[in-house]
Amino acid sequence: MPGYPIYGSLFGDDPDRKVNDFVTRHAVIEASAIAVERAGTFDTDAVGAELNKFQDEPCVVGKTSFLSELPINVKRPMVITEATTGKPTSLGLFGAKKDPEIRF
Repeated sequence: MPGYPIYGSLFGDDPDRKVNDFVTRHAVIEASAIAVERAGTFDTDAVGAELNKFQDEPCVVGKTSFLSELPINVKRPMVITEATTGKPTSLGLFGAKKDPEIRF
């Protein structure tokens, strides 16, 4: 089976020890938790506004940026994982050599 990209391995074999430690201790909701804390509420509009302020926010899965017109992170490197004999395995961390140009 060919590899597939993910922001961080949940299987304890991520190339970054910090990710493995984080996954062991916490649910993978760090960006949302930061935004809720900064907004001081769970109100979705307020939390969304805080997420849209993220510019290279240092999250465990990598620097995280969001824009109101693009609510996904397209610049962060991803772990490529493959599944062989039913077991997922991390192949390493890969990112674009050049940031993609986003046009709407």
